[in-house]
Amino acid sequence: MTIVRCPLQVTQQLEFRRTTRLLKDEMAIRQRTEASLRRTNRVLTDLAQHESMYLGDLGSALSVIASSAVSALEVESATIRLLDVDRNRLEVVHRHHAPPGRSYATESLSPIDVGRAFGNRSLLRLSRSEVECDDYARERFASLPPEIRSVLDVAVRVGGSVVGLVSLKTTNAARTWSLEDETIGVMLSAMVALTLETAERTETAEQLRQAKIVIERSPTILFRWRPEPGWPVELVSDNVVQLGYSPSLFLSGELLFADIVHPEDLDRVAAEVKAYLDSGTDRFMQEYRIICGDGRIAWLEDHTVVDRDEDGRVTSLQGILMDVSERKAAERDLARATLEAARRE
Repeated sequence: MTIVRCPLQVTQQLEFRRTTRLLKDEMAIRQRTEASLRRTNRVLTDLAQHESMYLGDLGSALSVIASSAVSALEVESATIRLLDVDRNRLEVVHRHHAPPGRSYATESLSPIDVGRAFGNRSLLRLSRSEVECDDYARERFASLPPEIRSVLDVAVRVGGSVVGLVSLKTTNAARTWSLEDETIGVMLSAMVALTLETAERTETAEQLRQAKIVIERSPTILFRWRPEPGWPVELVSDNVVQLGYSPSLFLSGELLFADIVHPEDLDRVAAEVKAYLDSGTDRFMQEYRIICGDGRIAWLEDHTVVDRDEDGRVTSLQGILMDVSERKAAERDLARATLEAARRE
């Protein structure tokens, strides 16, 4: 018995097959995409578990990134270069190889040459078979052993400038760097940039902490006053506590600087300041007594710098104050001893 299909049935059957094939292809693409996302997320998760990634430990962080690159992308070697400002070269700061322990001789690269080769691109795919037609590729492969057949270089950029390079190397000449490979490479490059910025912030924070310690231990106290009655304080260094006062007392306006100047010296100091300002002087030095928070009297040597606007009006006074009480006491003792010696003669 022969089954005769009408044209409509044939068309529907072909359409069904085509639709089924498209659905299978779409499902395969979706599965590959999901697998790629899982792989990328796994790399990110692994990196996030290492404290060095966000504690500013640059060396350990770069080691983790390079190791992750070799593992995630199944390459023979991952190399991270960073800019050496003094030499203006991109120098190798970390390598990771599979198997561990293998090393390749590597030349330093000029960031100018690298920047020119990359242009606005984030990565370059290099093949030894195409080395003759690419100056950058020729320079790169010249420093690598012959078994390295393919390289994926990913630029590390900070502020738009190339400051480093993540290089992934494989012996597989037929390897085509997939979009997933490139995505992970760019992600690792971004992690290097983030690590650099974190390390820089950590270093800056440590420098600020050390500077604060130096200031707090320094006998020199910094003030900035407004040129108004009583000399209101706009800024004061934390080590003003050496005089028995907290910075907040001055900054809140609760305490004016004139309030701590010894009453016997206040009129003289005010008259001297007025004379200096009226004469157009930009720098002057004074010595006067203050009453400390604990009631003791201290001598200060005050070096003041005058800030003026374009019209010559005084906008603020900045003072560098030093407690010279011991020097004053020594001067008094010397004067007393000199006087007694003169009397004995």
